[in-house]
Amino acid sequence: MSQRSKTHRSEAESRLKFTIRCPVYPTEDSQIVVNALENFLKTASLDERPVGQNRLEITASSEERDFLHIIRQIIHQRKIIDAVRTRILANWNGLDASFVLFDKQAAIMRKLKLVDNREEVPPLGAIRLECTFASDAEFDDFLSWFVPPTENGHVLDAR
Repeated sequence: MSQRSKTHRSEAESRLKFTIRCPVYPTEDSQIVVNALENFLKTASLDERPVGQNRLEITASSEERDFLHIIRQIIHQRKIIDAVRTRILANWNGLDASFVLFDKQAAIMRKLKLVDNREEVPPLGAIRLECTFASDAEFDDFLSWFVPPTENGHVLDAR
């Protein structure tokens, strides 16, 4: 059982959804940011839209967790599972959603760097991965797949 509240929602009220959001500021080349995101989301369709007066936002969404396959693979290879899991749990809203941030400048260099949103604010913003779930069980299932529990650096229950 999870540590969160046991609020459950029907499939009709809420759906499994993953959304990537990334700001692009006037001093940045949007194509470079798009390329950075494509390094981690090979099959995603990226959308650019204006936000405010001088900024763009690039987004991509999916209802399939395979959308995050490359990010998951890198998290496991870099052995940052516990750190990412901690951030996802800390950012859980108690109802149906959580998020985690990754450094945009590192992504441009083809690196995945976790941002601790309590302590860091990258000057040009971060890549925000938002996750929405229909139930706590769906959230727990996602955690078990994306960032499973570990002990001494080894995954306890790989799915």
